[in-house]
Amino acid sequence: MSGAMVPSPGAKSPWRAWPYIAVWMIISISLIFMNNDILHKMKYPALLTAWHMAVSSVLVQVLRCVAPPSLGLFSEEPPEVSLNTWLTKLMPIAALFSTSLAMGNRAYLYSSIAFIQMVKASHAVMTYLLNTLVGAELFMWSKLQIVSLICFGVMLAVTGELDFNMVGFLCQCLSSVSECARIVLIGQLLNKSGLKMDPLTAVSYYAPLCLIFLVPFAFVTEVPSDWGSFAEDFQREVGFGWLVLNGLVAFALNVCVVLLINATSPVIFILCGIMKDITIISGSVVALHQPVAVQQIVGYALAVVGIQAFNLVSRSPDEFESHGLVLGGWKVVSQWWAPGQAEIDTMSEPCVHKDGRSESMASSSTREGVAEFLE
Repeated sequence: MSGAMVPSPGAKSPWRAWPYIAVWMIISISLIFMNNDILHKMKYPALLTAWHMAVSSVLVQVLRCVAPPSLGLFSEEPPEVSLNTWLTKLMPIAALFSTSLAMGNRAYLYSSIAFIQMVKASHAVMTYLLNTLVGAELFMWSKLQIVSLICFGVMLAVTGELDFNMVGFLCQCLSSVSECARIVLIGQLLNKSGLKMDPLTAVSYYAPLCLIFLVPFAFVTEVPSDWGSFAEDFQREVGFGWLVLNGLVAFALNVCVVLLINATSPVIFILCGIMKDITIISGSVVALHQPVAVQQIVGYALAVVGIQAFNLVSRSPDEFESHGLVLGGWKVVSQWWAPGQAEIDTMSEPCVHKDGRSESMASSSTREGVAEFLE
C-alpha cells in the first residue's frame, strides 16, 4: 500500500531539507531529555510509555482526518487486516515494541543518556545477526569483520562507563534485543506477506495494541499504594501541563520523521541520525553533567565508523566480496568521486519508501525507519 515517493530533484536537495532536519533533531532530542526529566521525578516508565501510546492512538486518527493529502503522511487507504493477522502478526510485534519502549525508558532511571545512546549503537549488529539466523540475509565475511569492529567499539563504550549500573545496562539490553527482534519480525511476518503500511498508519495499529500490554504491566509493577500522595507529588514535581506537552512532542516526532523521509535522501537521513546521537551525547555531558570517559568516546567513534562501513557494504556487496574490505571500500569511494558519477548516483538512487526504510544506504539490518518512535 505504501508506494515509493518520487520527488523532484529539488525536493531531495539537502538545502531544502534543512528546515525538516532542524525541526526533527530539536523534537527528537527534546523528547529524550523530557523523558529523562519526568522519569527522574516520577519513576513510572511503563505508565509514561502507555501515556505516549494513548496520545498517539487518538492524535493519529485526528491527523488522518485533517491532514491534507499533499503532505503525503498517509497512504490513500489503510490496509485491510484480518483477525488472524491481528493475533498472529501484529500482536507479537506490538508485544516486542512495548517491551522495547518500556525497558528503554526504565534504563533512564539507572544509566546516563550518553551511555544508553552508546549501547544503541549495537542495534545494527544484533539485527544483522538475527536476520542471518532466520535466513533473511546472506552471510558475508566483509560484514562479519565490520560487525566485529562495531562490537569492539560498543564493548569499549560499555566497559569505560564511569558510573556503570548493571540494572540500567540489562534494561537497555532487553530493550535493544526486543527492538531488533521487532525489526526482524516485521520483515518475516508482514513484509513477506505483502502487508505494508506507511509509518503513521502503523502507529494507528500498534499504539492501541501496545496499550493492551503496557497498562496491565504498569498496574502490576508501578501502581502507587497511596493515590492521594501520588497525585500531590505528581502535581508538584511534574504537572499535568508538562505531561501533556511530553505526549504531544512524542507524537510530533513521528510526523517529523515522515516529513523528513519524504524531503531528503537516504544518505542525508542516515547522516542526520549520527548528528542527532552525537548531539544527544554532547548535550547530556554539558547540560546534565553526566561524565563520559575518553575510552567511551573512542569506542563510540569506532562503532559509528563501523555502522557507516556496514551501510557501504550493504550498498555494494559484490565489490567487497570480490576485492575485500579495504580494496572494495576504496573502489566504491573512488567511483563516487569520479567526474559526473555523483550526479549519476543521485539520479539512480532509489527513493525512500513511505514506510521509512532506506533502500539504498542500509540493509534490513540498519533500516529502523521510525523505530526511534518514542525513544
